[in-house]
Amino acid sequence: MDHIKLLAAYFVVLIHSLFPGNLGVAVKAVARFAVPFFFLCSGFFLYGNKPESIMKKALHILKLFLVTAVVYLVVSVALFTLQRDFAGLRDYLYSLIRPKAIVQFILFNEFAVAGHLWYMAAMFYVYILYYFIEKLNIPDMVTAICAIVLLVLHLVLWHILLTCKITETTFFVRNFLLIGFPFVTIGRMMKKHLDQL
Repeated sequence: MDHIKLLAAYFVVLIHSLFPGNLGVAVKAVARFAVPFFFLCSGFFLYGNKPESIMKKALHILKLFLVTAVVYLVVSVALFTLQRDFAGLRDYLYSLIRPKAIVQFILFNEFAVAGHLWYMAAMFYVYILYYFIEKLNIPDMVTAICAIVLLVLHLVLWHILLTCKITETTFFVRNFLLIGFPFVTIGRMMKKHLDQL
């Protein structure tokens, strides 16, 4: 699993790299396995954790997210300042606190400071969901059915919104609920049924 995680980390970089023509399309298509795989790994290692342990994981990822967000914010402000682009700095800072940006972050994990940090916010949300799932003793079957429904919804929405070119904004379908929760749940189920697999 560690070797595949290393490979997946390289593929995450490839997702954010530019390649020309059909090569670019092919590379991005193959590389798309990486983020769901990381969610799956998190779910694999989440199985059997008590609610207190899950909350510890949630708080740990929240701290990492906040530190990373502050670093990105400081670097961005520094770059605007060094370029003496104070109008750009003002617009940038406003873009972070405008209501639409806040709603997009809360609902879809779309983070205006650094969009690629959505994964950490999504993982925090999933840990909080699983904290309550474990605390309320929700059966694995119910969780699995919800995950399958959400994953199917993700695939349908992805094709309707993106393939039909209704929008190129991916955060509607790339978030904690439609990718994070389903793949973490699949990872948990894989660990639970490892002997049968």
